[in-house]
Amino acid sequence: MNDSKRNEIVRSDFDDFTPVAPTFVTPRLRLRTAQPGDENFLAALDGDADVMQYIHSGPRSPKAAMKSAKNEIEMARFRWHFHKWIVELRENGTQIGWVELSKFRGVFDRNADRISDDVNLGYEFSKAYWGQGFAPEAAGAVLDHAFNELELERVVAFARKDNVRSTRVLEKLRFRQRAASRYRDAGGHVCELFALSAEDWRS
Repeated sequence: MNDSKRNEIVRSDFDDFTPVAPTFVTPRLRLRTAQPGDENFLAALDGDADVMQYIHSGPRSPKAAMKSAKNEIEMARFRWHFHKWIVELRENGTQIGWVELSKFRGVFDRNADRISDDVNLGYEFSKAYWGQGFAPEAAGAVLDHAFNELELERVVAFARKDNVRSTRVLEKLRFRQRAASRYRDAGGHVCELFALSAEDWRS
């Protein structure tokens, strides 16, 4: 599963005050940190009814989506280890989605007491690029970074039970569902907890 030899890592940042963030190159994709100019793309994803069907409270209004996008760009200036990467097609630079590592706290896992400092994998992709393997390809590069560069012991992810597409992506990445664990998202919907260990990723 570890495909790191195929992923080129380039160090880059978008101004002198931004933490250095890795850029990943996979066979079909380029992943770079979110930066000024990405606001419209991020807002469009958050306002898309299909993309947001199983995320939080659903699609955001144009105003709310743009406000969130601007906040994401501003916060990128202060992220040292856990970033949001914009996913682009290598062949033409088209933006197709994003993948993110973020701190996740306070989730109760009945199998392992309380999770206080897990790192969460998140992603969104434009509907036109669903079903083509882009999500696992992009997320795989980020997971390589998480386990091999950041030396994390595990990464978690959340998906609603009826979000079949996202569940399939996680299964391809070898995440395992924590059967006794649940989490309610910002929309109050119950999500299943998935986890991937460094040992499983490298096996």
